[in-house]
Amino acid sequence: MKVESHDEFMNALRPHYDALARFSRLITRNTDDARDLAAETVLTALEAYSSLQEQHAFRTWLFRIAHRLATRHYRRQSRFERFPETEGPDDLPASSVLPDEITDLTIIREHLEKLPDTYREILVLVDVVGFPLDEAASVLNLTVGGVKARLFRARSELARRLGVERTAPERR
Repeated sequence: MKVESHDEFMNALRPHYDALARFSRLITRNTDDARDLAAETVLTALEAYSSLQEQHAFRTWLFRIAHRLATRHYRRQSRFERFPETEGPDDLPASSVLPDEITDLTIIREHLEKLPDTYREILVLVDVVGFPLDEAASVLNLTVGGVKARLFRARSELARRLGVERTAPERR
């Protein structure tokens, strides 16, 4: 890869790396696996960067790679029992967050990590990372309607586990 292409890739990656790291952490549920997933995603993307046709789709393309690698990893690891990892210092929210909010976030994260992979993936992409529905659909290889349905089911299941009653959105 040429130096210019490498620099261009790094410039394209920089604004998305924190979201990629957060996605990796919440999908893998393990700090070491998350670091491995993020690193493998960056390496794979760097190697394939010259084949990316639409630069404006970089973020979607990057997360599609991460999702594909995570899926492949889980297939290989599925026969082994995974033990949840305890929260590490890099998982703690910023100091501006109040202690009650930290407790709430910890409870939500614990329930999020117990959701089936398909629900956790869609919640992380849309509600944590902030992907629009069409980009999430592209990453997960679903239709927008499929994303909406899965997102509704995932949010409902998370709310059920948290003991929160969901109300229907207001119709306009």
